[in-house]
Amino acid sequence: MAKVMVSIPDEVLKDLDAEAKAGGYTRSALLTEGARRLLRERKGLIPLRDRPEVNEAVEGIKRMAREDRAQDWDSTAALRQLRASH
Repeated sequence: MAKVMVSIPDEVLKDLDAEAKAGGYTRSALLTEGARRLLRERKGLIPLRDRPEVNEAVEGIKRMAREDRAQDWDSTAALRQLRASH
């Protein structure tokens, strides 16, 4: 594994270290994960769980399930309804 030296503004480093500590990460692990996410995003390879439209669709399905709880809920029909509304 390569070691690199980078310059980071003090206030960013302070926030970075606080976030790493809160999440139980090392500074290197947090920087590595951040770099990976940025590179995936720029390549258009964003994981489904991080895509706003996917999260919106999941929330729509949950909302429909709550609204239809009194009835027999058909997930296929709910998906069709969600697609039709967009």
